[in-house]
Amino acid sequence: MEREELESMRRLIENGEPLSSTAAQFGLTPGEASELLAGDDGPLSEVSPGKVRVSQEGVDAFRARWPGARLRSRSYWFEYDSRGDLVDTDVPEHDDGPDSAAMADDCRAWLFDDETPEWA
Repeated sequence: MEREELESMRRLIENGEPLSSTAAQFGLTPGEASELLAGDDGPLSEVSPGKVRVSQEGVDAFRARWPGARLRSRSYWFEYDSRGDLVDTDVPEHDDGPDSAAMADDCRAWLFDDETPEWA
C-alpha cells in the first residue's frame, strides 16, 4: 500500500469512520488495516481511539511470561468503549481463553490507566 493510501485510511479512522468499513474501502480486513496503521511502534500501540494493537513481538513476550498460553505468535487488537469495556477484538475463538482475557486486561490498563504491562 502506498503512503498516500495509508494516510487516507488513517484520516478516515481519525475522523470516526469504523475500522471495518475503512479497511473494506481499501480491500483489506480490519486486522490487515490495523497492522498497516500500527507500523512498528513497539509491543503496544493505539491505532485509533479506544483500540490497542499488540505486536507479534509483544504477544511473544506475553507468552514467555504466561506458561501454556494458547495465543499464537501473531499480532492481536482489542477495542474498548469510553468506559473501558471490551467491545471488539480479533482474537479467534480457538485462541480465546484466560490468557487472551489477561492480555485484554493489560491492554485496557495501558490505555485507560497508563499502566505498562511487565511484558511490554
